[in-house]
Amino acid sequence: MFSKRIDGRLIKGLDPIFRMIPYIMKTRAESQVMTKQEFKCEVFDSYIKEKRGEGYDLSYMSILIAAYLRLLTQRPQLNRFIVNGRIYARYGYDVVFVVKKSLTDDSDEMLLKLHFDGTENVFEVNEKIVNEVKLIKTGEADNLTDKLAKLFMKQPNPLIKGDVRFVMKLDDWNMMPRSVIEASPFHCSMFLTNVKSIKLNYIYHHLYNFGTASVFISLGKSADRVSMNKNSEPESDRIFTLGFVVDERICDGLYLSRSLMLLEKYMKDPSILEEKLPKENIINDID
Repeated sequence: MFSKRIDGRLIKGLDPIFRMIPYIMKTRAESQVMTKQEFKCEVFDSYIKEKRGEGYDLSYMSILIAAYLRLLTQRPQLNRFIVNGRIYARYGYDVVFVVKKSLTDDSDEMLLKLHFDGTENVFEVNEKIVNEVKLIKTGEADNLTDKLAKLFMKQPNPLIKGDVRFVMKLDDWNMMPRSVIEASPFHCSMFLTNVKSIKLNYIYHHLYNFGTASVFISLGKSADRVSMNKNSEPESDRIFTLGFVVDERICDGLYLSRSLMLLEKYMKDPSILEEKLPKENIINDID
């Protein structure tokens, strides 16, 4: 109905064929491409140990989120989303992941949505994650996502169905209230699931047709790998794997490939992420 949104700006300067693709592949479910990346645990483990000695309690999750956040500032097409056939550049950077209050079958799950401006270093990202997770586990969090879900679920089943359909239409018409978008876990730059924490191998998690999340990443458990070194001799190391599911309508294959190579650079040397990024070094998408 309307082309303006409160969470992103319409991109007009795209090639006509690229702009046409969302009208052919109308949903994220039919536009998913999948890939994976493997990384040596030794790099992360030694870096985390080193920083622990300096008073920083980092985790695989915080380093990954910091690396992907830095990637988005340099490869802005990954922060695009499609609504009603139109391609938008997102304002800001939002990351969503699941937090369990404890590792038990009947423990409550909560979705945590964090907003960043792109200048944060790995220590600031980690501090924000740690503080929010702590509030959730102690029951002190003012979680907008949880409040929104509880508000819907207080109604009878027919009303819930009707309200959900209405909200989805509002989003399609670009009339979604800011408060709902800010609370919605489906409106984000990246959705992350840490299945490593429950000792599960990486997965390819589907994208949601509702909302604006164009990238879903899973962090899988560590595993032993045997490979051949440069002398053609077997070599064993321990790795973890990231599973990516991406909406192919946001960028072409070459752009995605080069983006993942840059992410690999950050992941192999997390010290790069220790410096704050000046705002003037953030690359904006085309008009």
